[in-house]
Amino acid sequence: MLNSILFAFFVLGIFIGTGTGFLIFQFDKSWKKITTFGIDGGIVASFFAVYNIFNFPPESRIASFSIFLIMLLSSTIAIVMVLASNLKKNSAPVLRFSLTDILIGSNKSLEQYYDLKKKMIETELNLPILEQKKKEIDYKESEIIKKEKQLLEDKRKADVTIKKAIHIHLPVNSLLPIDARFIDNIPKYVNDYIFFSKIISATVQQYEELRRKEKTYSQLDLLYGYFFQLCTSIACHLFNSNNDVRVHVRYLKANNYEKLVSSIGSVEYSKTLTPICSTSGMIYTAGKQKRSLIKSLNPTCHDKADNDHVWEDYMTLVFDNFYDRDIPFLSMGISVKSQSNYRELFAFLNYCKFEQLVQDEINKFDNIINIKETLYPVAVAV
Repeated sequence: MLNSILFAFFVLGIFIGTGTGFLIFQFDKSWKKITTFGIDGGIVASFFAVYNIFNFPPESRIASFSIFLIMLLSSTIAIVMVLASNLKKNSAPVLRFSLTDILIGSNKSLEQYYDLKKKMIETELNLPILEQKKKEIDYKESEIIKKEKQLLEDKRKADVTIKKAIHIHLPVNSLLPIDARFIDNIPKYVNDYIFFSKIISATVQQYEELRRKEKTYSQLDLLYGYFFQLCTSIACHLFNSNNDVRVHVRYLKANNYEKLVSSIGSVEYSKTLTPICSTSGMIYTAGKQKRSLIKSLNPTCHDKADNDHVWEDYMTLVFDNFYDRDIPFLSMGISVKSQSNYRELFAFLNYCKFEQLVQDEINKFDNIINIKETLYPVAVAV
């Protein structure tokens, strides 16, 4: 019985001593409170409670308590020594601590070690340089964010300005803002427009005299001649062009619009034109709207063609008085190689209803030579 009691307190001393040793090595002053309370309070109270409950003989109390204290102190000291020795072997040479530091829970040595290690790492990594680069990157990032915000604000202001700016409405449902370039060109456009109107008015008079005096030309010859001269007048007097503007007149033949005459600048454009379907495309849409249309403002109405890469933009004209069964049988096209060069001029002509000016003169020619009757043998479907 006595041997069992002594062995039990032997093991208990080792157990508590080991725990106390580990607590001491936490470099934390709280170990003193825990162990002091455990030894002075809890452990002593536990001894008396055990003795009274199990009625241990008096002679075993002193022996068991002595064995417990011896094993407690031995285990604590052993654990501290082993851990201290191991720490010295595995730590950096700069880490200096004493047993006193451990017992009083001082972590000053560890703090010094951590500070030194931090400086070593900063030196190896060139931390000041990295911090400077980080500041530069942060600055650039902040500048980019500022510029992005400024761009968004500029865009917002531009949108507001555009909404408040002067616009012209062009078919179909196109809103075109007026810029300084457009305004600056208006005097020239107006002068050219007036001069062109005088030219084509005189052209009709010339063909009226030619019809009356010269009988060797057929009506079809005169028709070709008049429309060719109309095309060259548009290219030369409105667009001031030699080779980057093509003007042509088409007529309805069967279900397609085919070439009647065509010029490029002031000379005849002898190449054939791709037939255009009468049930879709720009001529069809212009006929429904009864207005001239610009391709760049109505791209969905354009039927793809082989020469789209050559002629970047064009304007399609139809004439109210030259319809048959609600379909225009006569149309005109003005094609340009550079959209940017003639964007404002197209807009000006479209806004001024240029087709009405041309139609007024074609009407005068129609009084001399009936266009529909003259085309009828050629335009079978009309």
